[in-house]
Amino acid sequence: MMGQIMTEEEKISVIVPIYMGAPWLRRCVASIQNQSYTNTEIILVDDGSPDESGEICDELQKTDSRIKVVHKENGGLSDARNAGIAVAEGEYIMYVDEDDYIHPDTLKIMHEVIGSTGADIAVFDFEMIPDKLVESFPVIEKVKEPVCYEGQDIMNQLWYKNLRTVVAWDKIYRKSVYDHTRYIKGRIHDDESAIHYILGQCKKTAYVDEKLYYYVQREGSITAKRKWTYYADTFQAYEERLAYLTERGYTEAAVFTRIQMLHFITVNYPYMKEAPEAADTIKRMQETVKAFLTDTEVTEKLTDEQKSTYRAFAENPAGYEKKVKRLKNREQVKEAVKNVLRPVKRLIKR
Repeated sequence: MMGQIMTEEEKISVIVPIYMGAPWLRRCVASIQNQSYTNTEIILVDDGSPDESGEICDELQKTDSRIKVVHKENGGLSDARNAGIAVAEGEYIMYVDEDDYIHPDTLKIMHEVIGSTGADIAVFDFEMIPDKLVESFPVIEKVKEPVCYEGQDIMNQLWYKNLRTVVAWDKIYRKSVYDHTRYIKGRIHDDESAIHYILGQCKKTAYVDEKLYYYVQREGSITAKRKWTYYADTFQAYEERLAYLTERGYTEAAVFTRIQMLHFITVNYPYMKEAPEAADTIKRMQETVKAFLTDTEVTEKLTDEQKSTYRAFAENPAGYEKKVKRLKNREQVKEAVKNVLRPVKRLIKR
């Protein structure tokens, strides 16, 4: 029950993976240092950053005994998160990206949510903002009641609450969920690749509709400039997820994942086709669409228009792409496919 008094006996380890983060790092760390919940350790993982991020980490460590610094060779975001997990001493783990920051009461609220619900993971909401500090943080007088999920419904949120379920940084985790799983090193979209394994360790998850994380949108970030490898990596994550869900009997979530894959493939093909290295992945995508169109569990949830759209891709991706060429930009492409999916759409797109 929300509102019960929670103590600060339990430590929260906040992991900040860092690569080329010098311009934003102090702002990020300050938002963690200034939390109303103070029993924290702040783990700054310098992932071999060639800028002055490592030096800033060392400077910050001298000013706050709660700060722990890990310097390592560059291994990517997933490897940096794993390095933070390896040294974390808290009962709970959270992540904050180097260029983002959090509400002053984020840790207090989420510690109360995960403690009062008994969830293994508690998920909060976020706000996407320009690259600046908000003028003032909203006062949260009464936290909204969390919604909890168990059993099959845990995995089903990969469909119903897709984005909030997938990303790593909008959650507080019991450290025990990482006893048997880690992020996959080398993956570009590491949270998409790992989330089904992480959820598989959970008996209960909780979601609370409070915007406690400020996701900074800036030019030049990984999400602002995506290469074909991002889409290939995400497609592989979907393939692995489908195999995992099918093997473990998550029937409804597996069907949802097939529909997500149809959506993902047809939206993103135009942004992969120019790369010669993507040919094998595109062929695999085409075969996947063909196979899913023979799956009655999938097709019974599709309209005739949807089936026609996906068949066009299955028969000839290049011919399908000619249709979308008439659309001027990426957002129009996404909107067009979203309209096709609207009758069954409960997916929040990444």
